[in-house]
Amino acid sequence: MQEYNDHQELHNHKGTEHYEVTTLISSKNEPYYIQFDSIQKLLIVKSSFDANKGRGFNTYETAKINTLGIKEEAFDDIDHILNDGTMWDGDYYRNWIINGDKTKHKYLDPLTQEEKNDWKPYSKKFNKLYHSSSYVYKDISTFFFKVNDNWYKIKDTLKSKNRPDDFRAQYPPKENEEVRMIKLKDLTPDFFSSEEREKNKGFMELVGYEETEREKSSQILNPIEHSAGHYIINVHLPKGDILKIRNFGSMYPNLKTYKIPKEHGGRDDVIFMVQEPDQELYPNQKWGGMYVIRPRKME
Repeated sequence: MQEYNDHQELHNHKGTEHYEVTTLISSKNEPYYIQFDSIQKLLIVKSSFDANKGRGFNTYETAKINTLGIKEEAFDDIDHILNDGTMWDGDYYRNWIINGDKTKHKYLDPLTQEEKNDWKPYSKKFNKLYHSSSYVYKDISTFFFKVNDNWYKIKDTLKSKNRPDDFRAQYPPKENEEVRMIKLKDLTPDFFSSEEREKNKGFMELVGYEETEREKSSQILNPIEHSAGHYIINVHLPKGDILKIRNFGSMYPNLKTYKIPKEHGGRDDVIFMVQEPDQELYPNQKWGGMYVIRPRKME
């Protein structure tokens, strides 16, 4: 235990000589959606936290964070985010990611009452709208069509003897033609793989493990059913500094590591780290939050 006293939890970390550790999302919060807006060069991060625990509900936030790890804006909204940056809900959509507009926009109804009750005009309008759409999102029996930045909504509930059984299958979602949101690769290596350890030892390496609890298994090949404790990790930074981290995890480290690709404006010396809290089982050990490691003096 004494050997790794200089390794610190991220939320208490003082950084190194040349690098600081800055908290972007509190250690009590859970960042559960992280994607990169390739147009505006911003991380879009959704998180929930227990600020209202005991009153029956959680609070939520969606934040925009730039490539240097500076939070530019936050919005108390958790709508589902589509590949094109639209914040989708079954009853409305927002363009906050795309242009900062927080307004709840209603979907346009492309069908007249006659078309809603008559299969022939219904299917004709449906087909035309589908093929003119740049994006089609399907939610169970409801289709959402994006045409020239406007969204339309059609419920596929019309019953007709002329309706083909495979009608919905003829119109699969179109979600990869207009991709704005990029999923970043988790760079945390698999420390239990010798190949991964060798490949990443110049960046991130596991140098120790302080076990705090263990459950044995009756299986000969797998004698440990459960193990939890602190993973002792060294992160090698470009200026030669070593960031020494203590990270509590159950069976695996509780850590995801991201860098924004250089082709999208990212830097090798700006690293984002994310943890998932567990307030129920490990309230004072398994911390959450999002952090950025960056030079103390930014060029």
